[in-house]
Order: sequence, then C-alpha cells, then structure tokens
Amino acid sequence: MSEYMRLIEFPKLIEWALEEYKNEESVFSISKEKFYKNTSGKSLKTVFGDELGSAVGPAAGPHTQLAQNLIASYLAGGRYMELKTCQIMDGEELMAAIPKPCINSEDEAYNCEWSTELKIEDAAAEYIKAEIAIRVLAKEFGIADKKDFVLNMSVGYNLEGIKSPKVDNFINSLMDASETPVFKDAIAYLKENIDKFENVNLEDIEAIDGKVCNSMTLSTMHGTPAGEIEEIAAYLIKDKGLNTFVKCNPTLVGYDYAREILNKLGYKYIDFDKAQFDHDLGFDESIEIFTRLLELGKDNNLVFGCKLSNTFPVIQKRGELPSDDMYMSGRALLPLTISAAYKLSKAFDGKLPMSYCGGADGLNIKEIFEIFNQPITVSTTLLKPGGYYRLKELAEETEELLGRDYQGIDNKKLKGLVDKLDSIDLYKKNPKQRLRARNWQSDLPLVDCYLAPCKEDGCPLGQQVSAYLHYAELGDYKKAMEIIAIDNTAPSILATTCYEFCKKACTRVDYEAGINIRDVKKEVVDAYYDTYIENLKSSHIKTENKAIIIGGGPAGLAVGIFLRRNGLEAKVLEKSDKLYGYANELVSEEVIEKDIRLLEKVGVAYELNNDQAIDIAKLKEEYKYLIIATGSKSNIDNLKDQGVSIDKKINLLDTKESNIENVYFAGDITKGRKSIVNAIADAKTIAKDILKKENLENDFIEVSYEKPLDQIIKRRGYLELPKEKDAARCLSCDNICEICTEVCPNRANVAIFVDGFKNKRQTIHLDGLCNECGNCESFCPHKGAPYKDKFTVFKEKMDFDMSEQIGILKISDDKYLIRLANKNVIEAKIDDPRIDETFVKIIKALEARYSYYL
Repeated sequence: MSEYMRLIEFPKLIEWALEEYKNEESVFSISKEKFYKNTSGKSLKTVFGDELGSAVGPAAGPHTQLAQNLIASYLAGGRYMELKTCQIMDGEELMAAIPKPCINSEDEAYNCEWSTELKIEDAAAEYIKAEIAIRVLAKEFGIADKKDFVLNMSVGYNLEGIKSPKVDNFINSLMDASETPVFKDAIAYLKENIDKFENVNLEDIEAIDGKVCNSMTLSTMHGTPAGEIEEIAAYLIKDKGLNTFVKCNPTLVGYDYAREILNKLGYKYIDFDKAQFDHDLGFDESIEIFTRLLELGKDNNLVFGCKLSNTFPVIQKRGELPSDDMYMSGRALLPLTISAAYKLSKAFDGKLPMSYCGGADGLNIKEIFEIFNQPITVSTTLLKPGGYYRLKELAEETEELLGRDYQGIDNKKLKGLVDKLDSIDLYKKNPKQRLRARNWQSDLPLVDCYLAPCKEDGCPLGQQVSAYLHYAELGDYKKAMEIIAIDNTAPSILATTCYEFCKKACTRVDYEAGINIRDVKKEVVDAYYDTYIENLKSSHIKTENKAIIIGGGPAGLAVGIFLRRNGLEAKVLEKSDKLYGYANELVSEEVIEKDIRLLEKVGVAYELNNDQAIDIAKLKEEYKYLIIATGSKSNIDNLKDQGVSIDKKINLLDTKESNIENVYFAGDITKGRKSIVNAIADAKTIAKDILKKENLENDFIEVSYEKPLDQIIKRRGYLELPKEKDAARCLSCDNICEICTEVCPNRANVAIFVDGFKNKRQTIHLDGLCNECGNCESFCPHKGAPYKDKFTVFKEKMDFDMSEQIGILKISDDKYLIRLANKNVIEAKIDDPRIDETFVKIIKALEARYSYYL
C-alpha cells in the first residue's frame, strides 16, 4: 500500500484502453454497457460557447485528478469536466498536509482533501493526455465524431500563488498545449500507431489543436478575502483572457438559515462554526463584486459567472476522518447550495450565469438542469456504489432538455424548489432508509469475497434474499417460494411482520432506499404459498431418536419443522390454545393458519392446552432431544434446580454431571423478547446441531442462480425509487459485488476473470493508481479495506518495499517479486512450488488476459 499515484504514460494509456476494450468490452472498468452516446443530436451550448453532448460531468475532485478518471467520466456520460484544482503547494508537500483516509461518503460525504496531490506539471500533463485520449477514443468507440466535451480548469487560492511561474505555466499549457512535450509526444505516438485504430485516421489526429481549456473556475478557500477574490477573477479575465467562474461557498445563505434548514431536514448533528460565515465572502459583498466582474467580462468579450457551490466546512465530532478540518458535500449540501443559488440569482434577475454543483443525483438532476440550463457537476454521488456508472443516468435524464437557448436562470422554478426543500423526503435524513449500520461480521477474504449484505449481514436467518428476489422478478413464484421455505418456517407471518433487517443492509440504501424485500416475500406468498403447501410431502423418518419441544411459538415450531422435514420425529407441547405465541397479537388468524398448515403438512405433531410442568428427566426417558422454547425468560430460573447450564453459542443445556444431555433453549427464553426471525434463526442453529449428532444431512441448501453479467452491470448506477414489484431493483450482489471497483475514483480496484474459484471474477488492487482515499473501505460489505486487504499488483519496487500487502511486482518477463500470505517475500517464477495455487491462478489470468495491469 502506497499513497503515491504512478501516472500512466500516454502510449500505455491508449494501449490499455484498446486492449481492455478488445478483451473485456470495457475501458478502465467502465463496461461498454455503460458507455453513453447522445442519440438525440441535441447539444448544450454553454455560456462560454462550447457545445456539449451532455449536461453533466464530474466536479473538481477525486474523479478529475488522473487521466484515466477523466476518460472513465467521459465514457459514462460526462461532457463538462471540472479539473481538480491546482495551486502553488503541490506534490509531496501537499500530500503531507492531507491525512489519509481523506474521504467518507457513507451518506452525506465528508472530505479533508482539496487540490491535486500531483506536482502541478504532472497535473497539466494528465489533463493534456486526457484531452487527446478522449478525442481519439470517442471516435474509435463510435461515441462521437467531433469534440463534444470540455475540460474546465480550476486554480486557487490566492493571487500571488496564481501569478507564480509554476501556476502560470500550468494555465498557459492548458490554454494552448500544442508546444508542450506531452502534447507533441502524444500526437507523434498516435500518428506512428494509427494502425492500432479502426475508426480513427490521420485527419482526426491532425484536427487536435492543443486548445485544452478556454475557461477557468476559481476555487476560493474558505476565508479568502472578498477583495482578493475580485482581484484574481479580474486577473484571469483581463490578463489571461479566460472565461471565468468564481466558485462560491454555501455560507452565502447565512448562519441562521443554514442551521434552521439543516435542523428541519434532520441534520442537527452536523455542527459548524458561526465564525466561518463571518470570514467567507458575504452576500452583499458578492453582489457588488459580481456586478463589476460581469461588466469586466463583457468589456473583454468574455463571460463571467459563478459556480455553486464549494463544500461546506463542518466541525468533526464523530471521528469521520483523521483531520481537524472537514468539508461536507452531497445531499445535505443541496439545501444550502440551491438556496444560495436562488439568493444570488434573484439579486441578478436570473442574468448571472451559474454552473451548479451540490447534491445533484439521478433523482433530481432533471429538475436542476431545467432551472439552470448550464452544466451540472457532481462528486458525492459518484463516490457511492455505481460510481462512474451514475453519470450515464444523469446524461440520459437531461438529454431531452438539451438544445434550449440560454435565457438565464428560471427563478420561478428555482424558488419553487427552495420552498419545498423541507417537504421532500429525498433531502431528509432518515436513518432507517438512508444509512445502513456497517457492523460487518466477516473479514474481507483475499479471494471469493462477493456477498449480498441482505443475506449475510442483514438476515438473522440467512435467507437467500437475492436468489428469491431474482425468481420473483422473473415471475417464477414456485422457485421463489421454494427458496424462501428453505430457511423460513413462517413465510406467511414474516411476510407481514418481519423487521426487515435485510432492507436496512441492502446495497440499494446507498443508492436511494433499500428494496422492499418483505413486500416481495408477500408477493410470492400470496401467489404460491397455498400451492406449495398443497404439493408438500412429509419426509420419512430416518432415525429412531425423537425430539420434544416445549413451547409452540415461532422458535419451537421452527425447530420442529426443520427436524421433521430432515427425518427426525418431533412433537410440540403448547400450554395455550393457540400456536405461534405473540404472533397472534401482530397478524390475523388467517395469516397464522397458513403457517400452521405448513407445520401439519411437514408432519410435526403438536398438543395444545398442555400446561404440565417441565420435568427434564421424565421427558428424557422418551425423547433424546428436548427443546425448551417457552418464551418467558423467567423459566430459566425454574430449571436451575434440575442442574442445567447454558452454552450460549447454540443455547445448549449440556449437564453431563447430571446425566442430562441434549437439552436446548430456543427463542425468547434466553434473550428476552426479540423478533420472530431471530427466534427462527435460533431454531435453525439448534436443528443443525441435532441433525449433525444424528449423522443426518440437513436441507439448508445454497441456491445458485445465473444472471448474465451484462444484465447485472446494466442495472448498476441507476437510481430508482421503490415500486410495487420491487424485486426488479435488486443488484444481485451475491453474483457480482464489485462495489469497491465502482466507488474507487482512480480505478485502482479491478475485477478480473479467474478460473477455479467460487466467484467468476476476482477483485485485485492496483497499488500504483491508489492514493489511499479510503472510499472503498466505507462501502465494502466486509470488515476490511480492499485497498489494504486484496491481492495487490505493484508498479514500482519502492512501493512494493514500502508495503506489507500480499501481492506481486513483475520484475522480468517470467519472474516476480511475490509477498506470500505469510508475508514472506520471494523472487520466483510462477511454477515455483513455494507459491500458493491461489497466487498461480491469479498471475496466470493476469498474464493471459490483463497484461496491462502488470
């Protein structure tokens, strides 16, 4: 693990893109399925005069720091790309000032990084390489025949730094790159290797003129004096001849409004300092300055406008990041940004050009673009599962609105959005809907890491949620019902009462809202449960040993069903006149009756109104296994004088000194009142233990289902609110997880096909592209960090030596430096017997199909 990003040389950038496209139909992990192509022929004409093929793109930040990030952005739909800010402090000096990890985007996002971590001359080279690469790859892949995108440079943070030779050279090289070595070398390479392309010719190469940027977004650090902001903008317009946006801070709305609106929307816990509002550019000052700069722009035949908005400085109190300073973005920023936009636009009667950034995503992009009719940039939404893929939805949602003449900002619609902010659920903090508790139980494995959080970390029963959602979506209710019944002995009751732990763990929580999994279960139960029960046949008895169950609630009945259907006779004694205990308080008799019919069809015997005292010794004379599921925790005290003690792991009472064995507790008796699904989970654990003792196989089979990769990828990145038949929103995380590959801005986590594993694709980490931002750790459905824990491919020996990660460094055609699982380092060929078979499989796959990663 090294925070040093190793830049990809231009020839390698092109060859990587072409080879990956040929082998995988993807480029920098952007699947061809997710390439965006404008099909309407409409374009967005910016106030700067550019014609764009979409209205959206990445904001200055992690998605615009490296050339491959910009290429990925373009392929997915970005056409206005605000380059990561450059300043006089750069490279290692700046890296030393940024604590890592530096991004936490679990819901609203926080960061403690602000400008490029590259040396400024390297940043310029990355942007020039990206400009040229996009031009040729867009033509090669049939996305666009002419340039339909723009790179918008960004600098900060004071006039002295911007005028320095270092930053001035940066600006000049992007205004006209034609005389720079990187431009000349790239063009020469393309001409010499024109045969590598099918759709690009020499005329296309010669048409690339080196004019990378004609516009600037001035990034103003929080607290930059108003006078200096005006001086810098005036300098950029008059002296550098650049169309200029000034990035405004959300503090323009004022402290009282910010506190009030965030409180209303449920963000009382976000703390910020009133002094920050006093130090930032004030509203009245901004009106005066922007009025003068608008005139200055006109006088120089250039355009002045503003960018809304910067991130919002907040006080860290919950340990989100290892930094004292922290900046908030995402959906919690939208109410501040959109309100600041209205305040400014109203003052200028809609005539102040604005580029919007602040909480835009697939659910609101159309409304925002309709208001501003100028480019919209995003960052936080791209840091969440789906990643760059989300750009395609943004571009598609706004495509029909392209082609409109710019008439200024629609203040009426803008006011309408501001007025309804506190009544829109999309912008409210709702922990039950928006933020899943990421208390993962499993360590992140080196290989075969894919899992569905709804099953593994959400459902106490381990129901195979993704599998039955898949068949429910297909309308195969028979198969879906069979899968539900594997683990769930009360489908009818739980289709109404389940607490939906699975929904809270669903990956969709990080999109818009968890899938309504309980509703899908009810859909299946209503459609096929009766038929399933009717067709059920009881299993024959496979052992002479029997089980007696005291208590006919959900736990006791579940033990009976699990045991009987696997060949062990079971009987339930219930002291009341009803089965299923407190479930009778929650659902109707009709709902419960269906689950009782299942019990009877399986062949579990039961007696009601049986109020006899529990005599363990007497019951054990006839039954080898005794399960006590009486519900009340106080019953434990009544059994102490019978010599029992509890093994909490499986609720087993094993008292060999009293010759009383195989006595179990199930359900609420040990825990107090929990949920029905937890009670059945207890029963499943106990049943497995008993069946193992009897040498009987259990029928808790794992159901695999095939879903084509292109269908899974197609759904990724699209925000879609819950609907009536909600199974269609499932992301099939147990088939293809790869969340860490999606949320990585730098494309440092990648999935590769490797034979011989449970998962068809394995995730590996490319150390040279990683800057340790930590975003993949936030979303991994394991207790681990992909950028630290996955098999790693190193690019430089220095990085390999600095690291302790398991992985490889290729040092010659057939030889590698390899850090083994025991952390020993060897130099070896892949046929060396010291190398584990797991390593061999991965290395062979890399050599055969992914040589560009090596």
